[in-house]
Formats: sequence, structure tokens, C-alpha cells
Amino acid sequence: MAPDSPRPPPPAHSDPPTAQPPETPTSQPEPSAGTIHPPAQLEPKPPQIRQYQYR
Repeated sequence: MAPDSPRPPPPAHSDPPTAQPPETPTSQPEPSAGTIHPPAQLEPKPPQIRQYQYR
């Protein structure tokens, strides 16, 4: 029963990531777009680069 319990969770985890696969192909063709794809990284990066140039 223990091995059966850990098996059901994997499928549920695969469901959420399924929504990312469609977006992954779009950033896969463009290596540069992959870094910009993440909005969380793009927001913290612009402010850091602006401060560097501002100095």
C-alpha cells in the first residue's frame, strides 16, 4: 500500500506542469527568450541593470 500511495501523487504533479510544456516550446526555440520568459526574473533583473547604468 505504501508504494501505491506515492504513485498517485506523481500524476497530480504532472498535471500542473502540463500547462508549462506549451510555453516551454516557445522559449526553447529561442535561448535568449528562455531567460526573458520568466517574468519574475525579468522584473528583478531590469532594476539591477538600471541601477548599474545609473551609477
